[in-house]
Amino acid sequence: MMDNIVLEKIKVTELEEPMRCIDWLIGKFQLYPTRSSLKKVIKRGEIFINGEPATTGKWIHVGDSIELLDSLRRLPKAIDIRIPILYEDDFIIVVNKPPGLLTSGNNYDTLVNAMIGKGTLSTRPDAWEWYRPLHRLDRSTGGLVLMSKTSAAHRELAEQFERREVDKIYQAIVKGSSPEEGNIDSKVGGKVANTTFKTLQKVNSVKSEKLSLLELRPKTGRTHQLRIHCAEIGYPILGDKLYDDVKKTLSHKGLFLVATGLKFFHPATNERVSIQIDTPSKFIALLEREKRWYDRVHKN
Repeated sequence: MMDNIVLEKIKVTELEEPMRCIDWLIGKFQLYPTRSSLKKVIKRGEIFINGEPATTGKWIHVGDSIELLDSLRRLPKAIDIRIPILYEDDFIIVVNKPPGLLTSGNNYDTLVNAMIGKGTLSTRPDAWEWYRPLHRLDRSTGGLVLMSKTSAAHRELAEQFERREVDKIYQAIVKGSSPEEGNIDSKVGGKVANTTFKTLQKVNSVKSEKLSLLELRPKTGRTHQLRIHCAEIGYPILGDKLYDDVKKTLSHKGLFLVATGLKFFHPATNERVSIQIDTPSKFIALLEREKRWYDRVHKN
């Protein structure tokens, strides 16, 4: 077995008949109470049965010993990147991730690494040795990320994400003249996905005819959901080299998509927390520049 911290340990003392691991474990571990969260942690190799790595189909019997390990025991190596902190207490921290940085993972250039030594670690008995993100933003997407400081806070907030009680708000500049508001309901990666949007601003553009600033609210959390949905309805996000025509994509300016708002229930007080940031200056500057260029061209 790997040299890791044992977070939770269960001894199977009562069981009428053998059950598959994934079915029996639902609700057993406080940190990963749902089927989807268990699948992820089993895939990462962090659940052991009688000293052997678990699989979702492995059978559980009376007398089995089950352990939940912390494979992230070693403190990630810190990197020196400025990360603005928007909110912090003894349970959670909300930060503004810059674009170009992964949220987490095996890479060195991640938000997790960048947050080592920043903020203040929790004083709670179940405090993490470093902050754990509750959700992910693409490398090219900047904005608000909610991170937990304790295992109890992580568990409670993970359940809120699972129940879709966390409101996530984004802004994006898209190509074209978008409707004032709308709802996008189509599958992403074979799974149901839903996004609502409203148009905040429109400007004329020499290259794109029109550019629109949208507020986007994903009701589900599929990979690249907003990028795919915007492209599907004919308004690709500016700078999206994956879902827009490469020849017509704005180069060297990055993806114009940012997470600007988070609303959730505090894991300790149950009070509604709302964190918001302004439209990035990069977005405003581009819209103003496009308008000036259009006006200058059409005056001649």
